[in-house]
Amino acid sequence: MKSNNNCGNSKIFALFAGDNYFVWEKIIGYEVKHNILGIGKIEEVTKLSKSVHIKINFLSLPENNKSKMFSNTSFINGYPESIEFDHFLIDGFNEFYEMKVKEEKERSIKREAEAKRAEELRKIQEEQANREAKSVEEFNLLKKTYGVNRSSFTSITSRLYLILIKLESMESLDEEDIQWLEINKLFMIIAKYYEKEYLKMENLWDLVKASRYFRRAKEAPRAIELLGDKNSNDSKLMSAILTTRGGAYRDINDVVTAETCANKAISIYDKSSYPFNLLGAIYYQKGMPEEGDKCFYRAIELGSNSKIMDNEIQNSLINAGEDERTRVAKYLLAKDGQKYRWAKKYVS
Repeated sequence: MKSNNNCGNSKIFALFAGDNYFVWEKIIGYEVKHNILGIGKIEEVTKLSKSVHIKINFLSLPENNKSKMFSNTSFINGYPESIEFDHFLIDGFNEFYEMKVKEEKERSIKREAEAKRAEELRKIQEEQANREAKSVEEFNLLKKTYGVNRSSFTSITSRLYLILIKLESMESLDEEDIQWLEINKLFMIIAKYYEKEYLKMENLWDLVKASRYFRRAKEAPRAIELLGDKNSNDSKLMSAILTTRGGAYRDINDVVTAETCANKAISIYDKSSYPFNLLGAIYYQKGMPEEGDKCFYRAIELGSNSKIMDNEIQNSLINAGEDERTRVAKYLLAKDGQKYRWAKKYVS
């Protein structure tokens, strides 16, 4: 049996030889190794129209079943897996072999690099998924802390998440943040923000803003608590404190205290429209629309507008007693039946 130490990859040889009978003929008598059948010897090569068949005698098989036939394509597919022969036996094969080995090495290096990149990408994606999971958990906790119960804000790409992160790190919100929160009616967050700003700088204007937003968040008692004992030598600021406090008392339907706060605010600083609007709303709620109009018109002179007046009038009727509501409704219909036609529902 012909054999030597040069073991050739059967696939490389088959690629080189193709269906060329004369190339295959040169390895008759040489050893091959099959991955299942073991060691065999090439006995015969047959040329067909589009392929070459190679007959191999396997040493370990029974005598009556030693010979097996393979096509050249079987070698390309790795059955058998190797052939032992002298590379220099066939012109050009050694160069072809070295080229294919080099190509396979390059492919192997490329596969390893791709596998490494894939593993790195997997780790990056895993880390990102972990970060996102932690962010979602943090976002849910922050929403709970700031009283956001709506299911519409779930994504960590939401602006709300960035705003809450700012609040937790004691950063200041910009005007666009405040506007976004207002548009989405997240008044409690704005209220807590201004409350924190007050704790940082002790600027009473921040506390006034916080109280206004607590009122809008339907938390009037908190607004009253914040401003209950606050005073200032600044007449404009003190007027704002009293007006906001009075508005909060009106929210809980304590119109007596609300009226006291409004009158005191005006006595301290009568150049602001806010206490006049508050007092006008209180008079309407008490069933005194004539007095209310005087306050509203003064508020308009100081920079307010008729839309605020109309809104306050409607809100006042909602909270007024039945007799007061009827009296005011009749007054409004007599004043302008078309404009105040909504008041008809209050007249029996």
